[in-house]
Amino acid sequence: MQDVRDNNLFSKLSVIGGGLLILIALGAVVYFSLQKTGYFLDKQNKDKNRVASVYYICNDKKTLTAVFFEPKMPTASSTSAQDSHGSVVIKLDDGRNFDLNQTVSADGARYSNKDETFVFWNKGIEAMILEFDTERLYKGCKKYDPSENGYRNLVSYLDPYFNFTINYPKDYSQDKKYKYTLLGPDTSIDGVKFTIPKIYTDGNNLSKESYLSVENISNSSPCSASLFLSNVASKNISENGSDYSFASTTDAAMGQRYEEHVYAFPKNNICFAVRYFIHYGAIDNYTIGTVGAFNKDNLLKEFNSIRDSINFVN
Repeated sequence: MQDVRDNNLFSKLSVIGGGLLILIALGAVVYFSLQKTGYFLDKQNKDKNRVASVYYICNDKKTLTAVFFEPKMPTASSTSAQDSHGSVVIKLDDGRNFDLNQTVSADGARYSNKDETFVFWNKGIEAMILEFDTERLYKGCKKYDPSENGYRNLVSYLDPYFNFTINYPKDYSQDKKYKYTLLGPDTSIDGVKFTIPKIYTDGNNLSKESYLSVENISNSSPCSASLFLSNVASKNISENGSDYSFASTTDAAMGQRYEEHVYAFPKNNICFAVRYFIHYGAIDNYTIGTVGAFNKDNLLKEFNSIRDSINFVN
């Protein structure tokens, strides 16, 4: 009988021990995942104002993100020059993260850790990473900004059914089987979708679900943007020599914001529309200083450029 009790006790202890090991393992996974994203470094800077988040592309396809902070207000209790200067959190694509304080520099902005073994130096659109006084893995780093780069890295899509081409940044993802389904369960609109890359959402409140699409409805006359949105009136506009039926709508739910802009036009007895679907989080729902507002003007400027590139072969 004693042996049976001992075995039962051992079994229960084994189950409890196994459960604890699983919890510890899960906790470790969560901790290292948060550490890799720079979560803890961002928390350390919660008492500072987040100024900007900048994405850099370096040689050999290496990338890094620099999140800049500045002190909210110098105080009499500041104990060093660093207290009144800015700082930057560097998030490297190899998983390493660094919290650096701004130091004295005669040219550009220089940031380093305490023992000067890691230095981030930026000027204009260029940045330099020094590890132990040497450029090692991250060389030739330049700021990535689609509007500032002039849309150089474009690819062209040729629609096989309607014979139109459209140019878009190569980092976008393409969905040829896209259907717009927000008009109701029994209504869908066919088209092709171009979704923004994830880098557009780094450090800001923009959602990676934002996209531009080209949609079509057959045998619709007149061709109106109101066909592509629910219970929204349209108006006629002209932009860059093209005439459109235009309509837009905004919506909000559970801290999320949704904007849609539709530019409709007729071609070959088909009503086409270019839809901007912009999804972002309400900035007030984020911890102060952790996320910045995305640049809507830049995104609209890029979407406009994509729309203007549409050309029908015949």
